Amino acid sequence: MSDQKLANDASSSTHGLIYQFYIAVLKCFEMTEGQKVILERYGDVTVSASQQFEVKHYGDALTDSHINFWNTLNNWLRPDFDASQYSALVLFTTQKIGPNSSLREWNEVGLVARMNILKSIIDEAEVREQKRQNDKKGQGDTPQILHLQRRVMERLQIEKLRKVIELFVIADASPDLPNLYARLKQIHCKGILEKNRDDFLSSLLGYILSPSVEEGKSWEITYNEFSNKVAALTALYHKGTSRFPVKYRRPPQTEDITALHDNPFTAKIRDIQYHEVISKAISDYLYASNTVFEEFREYKAPTDNYKVFAEEVLDQIEPTRRLALRSVKDIIPDSQSFYDNVMQLTVPTFSGFETPIPSFRNGVIHMHFNDPSKKLKWRLENE
Repeated sequence: MSDQKLANDASSSTHGLIYQFYIAVLKCFEMTEGQKVILERYGDVTVSASQQFEVKHYGDALTDSHINFWNTLNNWLRPDFDASQYSALVLFTTQKIGPNSSLREWNEVGLVARMNILKSIIDEAEVREQKRQNDKKGQGDTPQILHLQRRVMERLQIEKLRKVIELFVIADASPDLPNLYARLKQIHCKGILEKNRDDFLSSLLGYILSPSVEEGKSWEITYNEFSNKVAALTALYHKGTSRFPVKYRRPPQTEDITALHDNPFTAKIRDIQYHEVISKAISDYLYASNTVFEEFREYKAPTDNYKVFAEEVLDQIEPTRRLALRSVKDIIPDSQSFYDNVMQLTVPTFSGFETPIPSFRNGVIHMHFNDPSKKLKWRLENE
């Protein structure tokens, strides 16, 4: 990234470089399975078989003759750059397109209109240069930007230019470094304790900056590698105590009881004639299942931690059942006592949170009993 950075800012070059790598982090989060993010090979940031990004962190407006636009366009016209493998070529810039710029409609118009925009900008630049040369009687060097524009003009009839122009997207007014960082924290750190989110992102940035690159190979991060790194860091920075979610804890509504009346877990309770606990069982079941499938669905680590918790809950049931079977005298009351004893077992810990309240654990028990493959039942009868 060879850019002129924010004016009068001695650290702007560093900010621009850090910005590029946080864009890489963002694109890593957006990868789909089988993709990889490649850095500094085809351009600033590349998502394989998808998009190519040239990243600019500037404070001024993006005008018709701004170096960022024309330098980016010329980069994509290099002989060694194959535009055909991408669905979009994106100029990702913090700059806002200037109010009088011909580029304002760029993303909304088609190929022919875009070619005409380029030609019009270059023609106006040549008129200005001719006037400047006349005023100075041929003295002075031709501006660098005009050299770049002339290179494009020379390629107006080349098919590659037409392909590049067709794919060229201007993502102007993109979030600057502080706002991009805040966005990453808000969207991609939900499973991390608040106090650890800065460390989590710093560790991810460090991972991006420290690739294992063999000589002659690309600086790239695959979907699986990034997913594994996020999982490891989430497990690390999720440690600590955080209140277990209770968002979905509520008494069951009439429609809930009706909807779940014939579910296996409620049928098994009716099988021991313990009708008075069914309403509470439904409440706990809904609390646990909604927490697992709604609250945890975005977070890899909490989902993995739930699996461990659920296994521990399941492991508690069978020995308690074996103990109850050894002293059965009257099936119905003894089965009800077995039910009550299981509901009062010690609640296992849940990594990253305070120990869940018994209602969540009991809901998980009902989720197990609702699974036909586990063949669980409350009725104390030998198989």
